[in-house]
Formats: sequence, C-alpha cells, structure tokens
Amino acid sequence: GMTVRYGSEWVSEFIGIRSWSLRNEGPGVYRVYIWNSGELSAGRRIARNTSARYTIVHSGGSSTVVLDQNQQTGQWVPLGEFEFQGDEAEKISVLSGGNSTVADAVRLVKMR
Repeated sequence: GMTVRYGSEWVSEFIGIRSWSLRNEGPGVYRVYIWNSGELSAGRRIARNTSARYTIVHSGGSSTVVLDQNQQTGQWVPLGEFEFQGDEAEKISVLSGGNSTVADAVRLVKMR
C-alpha cells in the first residue's frame, strides 16, 4: 500500500490540526491506517490523547473516527475503508487536544 509519512512528528494541543493530502492517489476504495507510535520518553510512555479525532474527507463526504492513542501503540491502526477519487479536497486530518497527539504517518491499501 501507499504510505504518506510526516516522519516522527508530534502534534501538541497548541498546533491544532495536521492533514495528509491524498490528491495523488487514483480512484478506488482504500483501507486507511494511521501509525500509532509506541515511543518512550526517558524510558516512560508518554500520556497520549485519549480521544484523537481523525477526519477522513472522501468521495462520499467526510467521516470522523475517534481513537485513544494510548491503546494499540507501535502499530498500524485501521480507521476504515473509504472511496476516494484522487481529487485535491480529499485528505485525512487529526485534531489535537488534551494530552500529546501523535501524527506520524498514514497508510492506504487499495482494496478495489
């Protein structure tokens, strides 16, 4: 699948929103994953956003998925399957708030 990566980047509650543009993808139905890093700071796990809001703008409108970033760490976490046309409006965004919100990477796997 295709991966759009920010690198190891943290989004604090002060930054607001981080988005990945999907305009280079061809039309199709894709399973969307986010990388929920399991990084430690000074040997201790950092408290993450318990209700990170991911918005997926796709051909049928927009969908929101809420994820506790303290769970399923160190892995790709699926947000669902969505149809994309590959236009400029389509994107995946995460809204920060509360504890630290991580926004490392998204991965799209074409299903059909």
